[in-house]
Amino acid sequence: LSRPIYDMMELPELPELTEDCLLSVTIQGPAEEDGSVGPVTVLTAQQGDGVTTWRSSGANITDDPTVRALIADLTSLTITKCVDYHPSDEAASLCGFDNPTAQVTIRYTAGTDSEQALALTIGNRLEDGSGRYVRLGDDPTIYFLPTEALDPLMPVAVNGLEG
Repeated sequence: LSRPIYDMMELPELPELTEDCLLSVTIQGPAEEDGSVGPVTVLTAQQGDGVTTWRSSGANITDDPTVRALIADLTSLTITKCVDYHPSDEAASLCGFDNPTAQVTIRYTAGTDSEQALALTIGNRLEDGSGRYVRLGDDPTIYFLPTEALDPLMPVAVNGLEG
């Protein structure tokens, strides 16, 4: 074989997300050293007259540049590589899934207007800085997302929108 086995793997297709189908985005940062839950940021979409208004803690944050960049990146996410199809517990731990750097839940409406959810668990950064390890929902498979796809998300996970 001239290609690594994981390069031949069929990758999962993420749902086609557009801003007008998004209902909410919940971002939880890493757990605190004492084991308490990390910071949680909830963005809620309000649809009206073909315009989406984003709110967090009651405030209109639609025009916030971080929010705009975050929504743009979340609606264009694509899994580009499988890192480990059936990881051991040790491999998952080395990739940062014992205390993920972020957990993201995107609630959206699908073509049938039924509510769906996409969950991402984001682990450690790769040593070369090119991206992070990611898991989808309850799937134990470890995938890769490039750093630029997660740039606006990671500061929000750690500091909320105020950071």
